Parts: sequence; structure tokens; C-alpha cells
Amino acid sequence: IIMLNIAQSVALRFYAKQTYRLIEDNKYYLNQLEELGRVKLGSKPMKKVIGKTMSLRHKIAENLYIFGTPELAWNDEALSLLDSKLNEELDIKDRHYELQHNLDTIKETLDLFKDLIQHKHNSLLEWVIILLILLEVAQVFLEQLNL
Repeated sequence: IIMLNIAQSVALRFYAKQTYRLIEDNKYYLNQLEELGRVKLGSKPMKKVIGKTMSLRHKIAENLYIFGTPELAWNDEALSLLDSKLNEELDIKDRHYELQHNLDTIKETLDLFKDLIQHKHNSLLEWVIILLILLEVAQVFLEQLNL
């Protein structure tokens, strides 16, 4: 029970460090958005960051058993008490919630970047369509003049 709780604490620290790295990466792009009014982030790099974030979330879900009491402690009240006291002492649940909150914040930021890139792409398509319509109108107009 002690080893399991310590392992979970170490795993939380490891995942927290990875999450903070993602936050720092996103901060760079957020500063660009604040200073320049746009983000210099292409579709492929953004997808990589989204992939890192989702991969980290899945690793956390696979490797951390925060809310379950180990089977060993189910039938032994002393072990169950030890497990709950260690969880409380190591702030396992609070640290896990903080980690999830940070990942949610990263996801919100990435959703914003995705929307900005998608808006830019949609605007470009709208201008191409407008240009094609203008060319069509000009062609019809020139054909009418030649008749």
C-alpha cells in the first residue's frame, strides 16, 4: 500500500512536469496572439501538440489508479485506513485534479488555436470563391461586349 501510494505520487510529479512543458509551449503561442493578434502555428504543428496532450491524458488514465482502493485493502480495515491516510498526506487526489485542470486548460487553448486556423482557412476559401465569381462576371461581361 505504501509503495503504491508513493508510486502514484512519483507518477503524478512526472506527469505534472510534462503538463507544465505543454503549458509553456502554449504560452509561447498565446503571447504571439496577444502581441501580434495572430498565431504563427501551422496545422501540422498544432496537430502534434494536440496529439501530445491527448496522449498524455491517456497515459495518465492508464497509469494512475487514484480513486480506487487496492484489492489488498478491501478486506483489511487497517490497510484501507493506511491507504486513505497516505492518499491524504501525499495530496494524491488534489494533485490529480490540478493535473486534469491543467490538461483541460491546454485543451481549451488548443481548441482556440484550431478555431483560429480554421477561420483563417475558411476566409481564404471565401476570398477564392469571391474571386472566381468576379472572374465569371467579368467573362460574361466581356462576352456581351464582343457580341
